[in-house]
Amino acid sequence: MYGRLGSTDGGFGPNPMAQVFIQSAILYVPDKCVVNEGQLINVEFGEIGGSDLNGSNYPQSIPVRFQCEGGSFEDGTLNIKLAVSGTAASFSNEVFKTDKNDLGIRLTHNGQLVIPNEFYPVPNIGNGGSWNLVAAPFANGGAEIGEGEFNASATIVAAFQ
Repeated sequence: MYGRLGSTDGGFGPNPMAQVFIQSAILYVPDKCVVNEGQLINVEFGEIGGSDLNGSNYPQSIPVRFQCEGGSFEDGTLNIKLAVSGTAASFSNEVFKTDKNDLGIRLTHNGQLVIPNEFYPVPNIGNGGSWNLVAAPFANGGAEIGEGEFNASATIVAAFQ
């Protein structure tokens, strides 16, 4: 910073009146979405029959709560889409694979099919909300499924803009 004292006829002198140093850094805050407060979501079907597994019978509600924050979310509410990431059954790309042959899990939201690995817009207020899913067992071609436990797994994934 240069200045002039006294007469205004001459130019600036060789010595500055003051030196100002500005030091700064860019701090990156990552975007993150937390589902179900970081807890696993377990769905128990209990004991069910091996027939009439049509993706509608034996429904179980799955409330999926989410809250997104950091980075991009600091500027306001963003459009959030969620997907259920998992392996589709070999007999249908519309149901999730289980460890039991000819048995899959069909997911719906408000009566509409939720297809594995596809993103769906979800309503949110303040970058948080809930996505209420329903899971039901689905047998390939109406097959009779033998006794025994079955398992499936998937991950909730968020995308935003």
